[in-house]
Amino acid sequence: EKAVLQPSEECVFTTLGINSHLFACTRDTFDSLVPLPEEIQVVPGDTEIHRAEPEDVANHLTAFHWGLFRCIHELEFVDYVFHGERGRRETANLELLLQRCSEVQHWVGTELLLCEGLGKRAHLLKKLIKIAAICKQNQDMLSFYAIVIGLNNAAVSRLRLTWEKLPGKFKNLFRKFENLTDPCRNHKTYREVLAKMKPPLIPFVPLILKDLTFLHEGSKTLLDGLVNVEKLHCIAEKVRTVRKYRSRPLCLELEASPAQLQTKAYVRQLRVIDNQNLLFELSYKLEPGSQ
Repeated sequence: EKAVLQPSEECVFTTLGINSHLFACTRDTFDSLVPLPEEIQVVPGDTEIHRAEPEDVANHLTAFHWGLFRCIHELEFVDYVFHGERGRRETANLELLLQRCSEVQHWVGTELLLCEGLGKRAHLLKKLIKIAAICKQNQDMLSFYAIVIGLNNAAVSRLRLTWEKLPGKFKNLFRKFENLTDPCRNHKTYREVLAKMKPPLIPFVPLILKDLTFLHEGSKTLLDGLVNVEKLHCIAEKVRTVRKYRSRPLCLELEASPAQLQTKAYVRQLRVIDNQNLLFELSYKLEPGSQ
């Protein structure tokens, strides 16, 4: 995909996928561009997740996402909701965290569907559920939610043989996780759990944006030339919850050993297939007859 820029243009409006890159070049060099190494199709094989302990992966996920969440200015939430995609000015930190949330969801499916052995895949499934449990314990609801959504991806949930090999204890645990992330009654269960948590915590940010969008689109900002103060108060109150979640520092003890640094590097540079059709192809190759 290419777009020709005019000399007078100062910026580019486009949406990049997880594995996308944006290049600027002259017309005569366009044909010489080649894919970057990380854009070339990933192949089955062991990654750091097979060697790392669930606690280490979960803690590094939480630490990284806390760093991203802490960098978001409160006004980014307002700007993201009040202005369309082309009208947003400074929401880079918020959009980075949203992209990361999507990345974690696809990472779960990618790792499972590139794991070829049935027993090994079932063990990895168990490990991912453990990681989700530890993220929840860390009050990192963003990672927790993203992992559960990733495990509910149709290309993963159809792997009947893999899920059957999962111990009953973990099947029950995952059912509880599904109930917690159930969107019924406006995510009532999740909201009740979140209300009992004390800072620091990382909320499921897309739900905050959903609430703000509902408040914004549900009533007008100006009524008969007057400012709808009640609406703005409600939006301000919702944004203040972000301040509350970050009112205390996150304290996670992370060692600086070579193994820990390797896990840290892995978590910050996840390999991801974000093509649903390709994920289904991998799924059917692993278990052709599963429903």
